[in-house]
Amino acid sequence: MKSINEVLEASPTNYRNSPHTFALVGDQIEKRFGPKARKEYRAESNCRTFASWLHLGYAPMKGQRALQSITYVEKRDEAGNVIETYPRKISLFYVSQVAPIEKIS
Repeated sequence: MKSINEVLEASPTNYRNSPHTFALVGDQIEKRFGPKARKEYRAESNCRTFASWLHLGYAPMKGQRALQSITYVEKRDEAGNVIETYPRKISLFYVSQVAPIEKIS
């Protein structure tokens, strides 16, 4: 079985290098899990949505509360030109909040 770090490196997130959202989530991680967790925070790999964790075979542990962030959605016309961009709230879980999904046999 692969380690969680191997799984995360093989499947990067859709993070687009926004300093604002990186800091927003990083502050929440530091507040909940401490400065060491903040240093280990990698937006492109170890902080994901519920659906993304499920896809990788992990799920948030019982009682864990999501971190809040935002993403920007682009609305496009038929030609593919961006006509509007708007923010959307998303919920993320940090790597220390998830565990492997146990297989039922």
